[in-house]
Amino acid sequence: MSIIDLSHTIKSGDLVFEGMKMPELKSLRNVKENGFAITSIEIHSHNGTHIDAPSHMIDRAKTLTDFPISKFYGKAIQIPCQEFLNQEIPLKYLLKYEAKIKQSEFIIFNSGWYKKWNTPDYFDHFPVLSLESAVWLSNFNLKGIGLDIISIDHIKSETVPVHLTLMNKEILIIENLNNLDQLSTEFFTFQCFPIKFDQIDGSPIRAVALTE
Repeated sequence: MSIIDLSHTIKSGDLVFEGMKMPELKSLRNVKENGFAITSIEIHSHNGTHIDAPSHMIDRAKTLTDFPISKFYGKAIQIPCQEFLNQEIPLKYLLKYEAKIKQSEFIIFNSGWYKKWNTPDYFDHFPVLSLESAVWLSNFNLKGIGLDIISIDHIKSETVPVHLTLMNKEILIIENLNNLDQLSTEFFTFQCFPIKFDQIDGSPIRAVALTE
């Protein structure tokens, strides 16, 4: 079995969505002077490769700690979407994957956008799901949908209809995935375990693919 790391490394000064604070990792103690090392870690719940809970955008909806641990692990399918630069991923494109989606618990969309990570170009012109596609996918028995981009909605959307469509069905949204081109198989096991913060709306994750 091969283990593929699908997460970005979080570093001080990483570029972030407008209005969010950059991550800051600062040494508080070091071995040379103190005999032990401790690092202060200041991050938002949606920094780096992370997972959105329904409570991220819906009042009184489930937080990550409201779900069983099994919610963050399951069979996944990778769907390429590199051809939809600055476009919506249409339903007619997804229909050909319908039989395979029925066998899956997670859908991972590979746009290749992760290669622009930590550059200004990362924050616009990426493919997003059309609302029609999101509504259609919300009727499957999915645990989550993952992407190698910063948002499943258009970056300037104020109504975030795709987020809300999926969150109302308690489908997790995993954003900022990495290394998707390393996946050589269509199906694989996906895990996206969040840090166990109490009643949290989102969390950085160590996303991993397990392939035969």
